Amino acid sequence: MKSTALSASFTTRLRRSRCSSEKWGYAASRKREAFRFFRQLLNYDPATVDAATLTHDAHLDYFVADSAVECNRDHLLVGRRMVRALSMKEPPSQTFAHLLADLYEVPGELIACLEWQRIPSDRMRRDIPDTASTLLQ
Repeated sequence: MKSTALSASFTTRLRRSRCSSEKWGYAASRKREAFRFFRQLLNYDPATVDAATLTHDAHLDYFVADSAVECNRDHLLVGRRMVRALSMKEPPSQTFAHLLADLYEVPGELIACLEWQRIPSDRMRRDIPDTASTLLQ
């Protein structure tokens, strides 16, 4: 009975706070800031970033990217900037806070992207015995 009341109270507070544009950033000015942030992430030339403003709430992927991408053997050209894409050869054997903290020491500009995928519990339970038997051999 007590947990039900706490759950209902939490749900009510969550609903109220989602309606608050100050807390969750649903205001129009926040949308413009987010749009500009994504444009800066994908367009490295300031003139290209400033060339467009938010006009639609949909199709963000179409409206934020305006720089030409040229693929070369050892680098990319995004607009007039040379970019190198690096990938991790193997995922880390364990995770912890600030796992990639050494990336802060890289001289120059760096955009690091991580992808995390949830693996369903039934698949993980199936895969763990296979992995464990391989490691013990």
